[in-house]
Amino acid sequence: MPKTENIALYECDRCHRQEYIKDGGDTSKWLTISRIDINGQDYPALMCDTCYTLYARLLRKQEQDYQHFMANKED
Repeated sequence: MPKTENIALYECDRCHRQEYIKDGGDTSKWLTISRIDINGQDYPALMCDTCYTLYARLLRKQEQDYQHFMANKED
């Protein structure tokens, strides 16, 4: 069995998809996000491209909600 050195195991924190990537390999399908909760606590997470697409959709909705909140002082 051959031995491969200098590889990293990437695992999505949401769906747990895994991929081994050699040092210097293509990591463009993996994104590290930083989520800050209501208390200011930072929660970094590694996401695959599929989960990041869904996360970005959630962020767009939250951004719309925030903009609506800021524009409507009577809510």
